[in-house]
Amino acid sequence: MNGRMANPEGEFRDLRRALNETNKRIDETNKRIDETRAELKEEIAQNTQRIESLNLRVDTFLPFS
Repeated sequence: MNGRMANPEGEFRDLRRALNETNKRIDETNKRIDETRAELKEEIAQNTQRIESLNLRVDTFLPFS
């Protein structure tokens, strides 16, 4: 504890460095999340279109549904 109190500037510098590294990791994680979200959004749109197409085919064969 006394060692830390003797060098508060070094401690703050270390804390600032650790915080900057944490922020970089968070930014990288957010970027990957956004990329994954975009990929999934495309896949969901494709699957929705396929389901709608199948529903149309089923409705054509079973008009009373």
